[in-house]
Amino acid sequence: MRDRWDSVTPAEASAARWRAVGRVLNTHVRPVLSADAIAEATDIAREWRGDGHVALLATVPLSGAECTVISYALGKGRSFLKASRSWADGEWSAAVDRLTADGWISAEDAMTDQGKVRRRALEARTNELAAAMWDGFDDATVNRLGDLLEPAVEALTAADYFAMFGRPAPTAEG
Repeated sequence: MRDRWDSVTPAEASAARWRAVGRVLNTHVRPVLSADAIAEATDIAREWRGDGHVALLATVPLSGAECTVISYALGKGRSFLKASRSWADGEWSAAVDRLTADGWISAEDAMTDQGKVRRRALEARTNELAAAMWDGFDDATVNRLGDLLEPAVEALTAADYFAMFGRPAPTAEG
């Protein structure tokens, strides 16, 4: 299966491998596009995890504005987040007030220790929910995916893409 990523079509990846069980945002089968199969498979994997994450956040419950404020409080792309998400001042203020009252963030808009613990727990649970999509793939197949993604990660790193979101560039260690 080492070359599975090289030969899978977008339709195969979406329909046969990662079915949208419980993932309402990723329920359609994408048409076969001219894009490389690896790009399509990567998009499906990202959406799979994202759909589970959104569903989990809704159970907390956290609104979209509150999720953005939490990312902002973590220092992740502060200027980008505030400019790109376009929350109205009232929505932003209400999210800050609720998160402060619930112990997620401090009066200085920084994550509290309790907020950091809760955020880590949400990310860990999201990863647990997403793990099913990797069932059945052997190490060689997963490693091949990493090899195929390496040039894209290098290009994104060189363009400061990850820094724009306040995140370190990925490393070989993870």
